[in-house]
Amino acid sequence: MLLCFPPNPREVLTLLNEQRGYKPGDENSEFWDSYFHNWNHLQVISLGVEEIPSFTRLSICRNLFIVPILGFPGQVTSGSVIETHDVQEKTQGLSFKYQYEDGYIEQKVTTLRRKTNKQLSPKAKAIIDHILPMAFIPSKGISNPQDEAERFSRLEKANRHHEVEEVLRSVESRLKRLTVLTNGQGSMVYGDIGEGHLIPVSLMGEGMVRMLSIATAMVNNKGGLVLIDEIENGLHYSALPTLWQMIFKTARQFDVQVFTATHSDECIQAASDIAQTYNGNDLKLYRLDIIREQTVITEYSSEELAAAIASNQEVR
Repeated sequence: MLLCFPPNPREVLTLLNEQRGYKPGDENSEFWDSYFHNWNHLQVISLGVEEIPSFTRLSICRNLFIVPILGFPGQVTSGSVIETHDVQEKTQGLSFKYQYEDGYIEQKVTTLRRKTNKQLSPKAKAIIDHILPMAFIPSKGISNPQDEAERFSRLEKANRHHEVEEVLRSVESRLKRLTVLTNGQGSMVYGDIGEGHLIPVSLMGEGMVRMLSIATAMVNNKGGLVLIDEIENGLHYSALPTLWQMIFKTARQFDVQVFTATHSDECIQAASDIAQTYNGNDLKLYRLDIIREQTVITEYSSEELAAAIASNQEVR
């Protein structure tokens, strides 16, 4: 997420923290240090992109360097005890330096309290204008109905709502149309499935809501990237082939590259099965293992994945 999204680290850190379920209360030194390996802020975080031109489109941020902002926390009174440890080693925030092909952008985050109406510098705006459209779909919870309504409204205004409807018909064949309606609690996406009245999509099941989030993200970010954490969440295993069929078809139709994370054997199996009906380059799997405190990455092509599954190898 930190590499893929425009340089707004405050929002990304907020999302990461929510995903980790980590809420330490006040933004103290422990909070910031939790992002560093072994909580050691003396080692700068360095993230980089090694691009495979024929397979990926991560031509966004080439490198990102994250260093702590050190300083004394809080107020000092005449009776306060001050130690060098407090002044030299307490982390008060993070400094981000993004490297792009056409320059650098530096950002500092000392609080995660959201700020509004912050103007981007001309340099930052010029770089961001070249960044591909992207979306991140988290793993936990059901999507906010108001957010889904706002995202679907953008497609309705552009007269592209039928594109999402077409995608979702592969999941719910009775779906005639989707629309955004306002009720006392705000706006929600409703669907017509031939029941004589419209039904909130949120009442069609968590799986349908999950599918709507994915479909809307892919259609809204044509030519870009969609990142999905624990993609199988909220879906019965029997719906996974339908999910992957929708993703492969929609990815091709709208030229979207999808990155997903999963711990599910059934999900990987379904993806592999559907991939066999497409070009072999449409799917790759990367397995991450911790071996002697090092992350080891094993890469599987579509054909290698199918062979590994057939021979009952562990690929998760």
